[in-house]
Amino acid sequence: MFQTPLLALCTLLLASGALSTESPQPRTGLKQATRDSIVRQQDLRNRGFRRQVPTTGTYPTCPNFSTGTVNHAVYPDTAAVTGTVYSTTQSDLQSCILTCCASPTCLTASWDPTGHQCNIYTSTGPSSVSYTAGSLDVIVNGVDCAGNAANAGTWACCNAPLSPPPP
Repeated sequence: MFQTPLLALCTLLLASGALSTESPQPRTGLKQATRDSIVRQQDLRNRGFRRQVPTTGTYPTCPNFSTGTVNHAVYPDTAAVTGTVYSTTQSDLQSCILTCCASPTCLTASWDPTGHQCNIYTSTGPSSVSYTAGSLDVIVNGVDCAGNAANAGTWACCNAPLSPPPP
């Protein structure tokens, strides 16, 4: 029987066991995505948010923000901030950020898009942000995403440039 060199090589490899006809097995167990994680990622993508990149990279600008002199890091769907707080009702995220800008002691703020509640966390007491899943948009005042990357890890972030109101 006449065989081409390639066919002869494949026949030898199969006979020696060097080529396996079994399908490969994964080296580690695969993680199954949960419905909640898929829905959350789709929601973030629809709102224009992407996973954070290293501090040397660029970050997206938050939806409905375009120009301004001071950047603010915004973390969507984040758990509550703890610390000294005062609350106010604001119509939108921009108004909440401007309220924080107007306070000389504001470190962070959180905005609840469903209840329009803007919480201002001040430097008069300890405060910390839990970068875990929640229902608030957390704002870090006067710091962009790259400047806050060491604190937030891989939590999704976008920059919200705004110009503070004149004194």
